[in-house]
Amino acid sequence: MGDSTKCHEIEFQLAKVKYSCGETSAALMMLEQDEVVVDKLLSLDEHNFYESLNRYRKSNSGIEGYRNDIFVNRMLKSTEWMIESGLKGVSAKMNRFKICLGITPCSEKTRYVFAKYLDSVIFIRSVRSQDCFKQQNLRAQSAIRIFWR
Repeated sequence: MGDSTKCHEIEFQLAKVKYSCGETSAALMMLEQDEVVVDKLLSLDEHNFYESLNRYRKSNSGIEGYRNDIFVNRMLKSTEWMIESGLKGVSAKMNRFKICLGITPCSEKTRYVFAKYLDSVIFIRSVRSQDCFKQQNLRAQSAIRIFWR
């Protein structure tokens, strides 16, 4: 393990400690370099975006000084933290998954975290849909009572 890799791993472990102590913002700030890479990739047009992901995936020389597996692991963990704490919007989270899957398309961990996120989004939408249906039902029942008085 090179010095750079060790530093990234230590930084990642410290961010995990911050997160476990309830300091989500501080933990995410420690992994801020990942955001710089995300913003850089997302600023590209679609063709160059996928070309860059393919180049990273094939070379494994690393992304901004990170090995691909380390970069994706850090990005997945920070994305999980964003999901759990309700930070960032759906499109920002989806973009992060798109980058992770573009770099490591066969990663079980990436696919698992992504599927877990999609499941939570579907669950929340179904709960909201049921609540909306219940409210509409209550309004209809109220209207019927008023009408039949």
